[in-house]
Amino acid sequence: MTSLHLETDASLNPTRTRIGDDGAAVTFAGGGIVVRGPDLSVVATYSVGLGYVGGAHEAEFRVLLRGMEIARRKHGATALRVRTDCLPLVRAFHGEIVLRSPVAATLLGRLRAERDRFARFDLRWARSSHSLERADGAPTADALARKAAGLGSR
Repeated sequence: MTSLHLETDASLNPTRTRIGDDGAAVTFAGGGIVVRGPDLSVVATYSVGLGYVGGAHEAEFRVLLRGMEIARRKHGATALRVRTDCLPLVRAFHGEIVLRSPVAATLLGRLRAERDRFARFDLRWARSSHSLERADGAPTADALARKAAGLGSR
């Protein structure tokens, strides 16, 4: 069994906002993904554009889904421990709250379907440090997300 750790985060770029097809404002988002091995050493980092999204929570759902797919497809993960700083995502995933947004509900269904592809899966909330890198020198998911969104460092 290939057990990996995953950190994800998303950032919105408020200077890249436009009106979407439905008339609502949408903002360009970027995602940061850090894949770590069982010993927590960095396996890979990704800075990915998420396109225009309806809000921060949608961006968080999208980057988590992308990170789960990357861990499984590119790195062969069969067991995954995930850390995110988006508490509503974690609470919705565990059935503690009900999502009113049809987009979020659809993404939640896709996240649960992707979760079912792993032999073991654990999703937890962790406070964001908003730092550029971890103690081991690896970039944080927050820093990678800001880069993908076209934002400078904090």
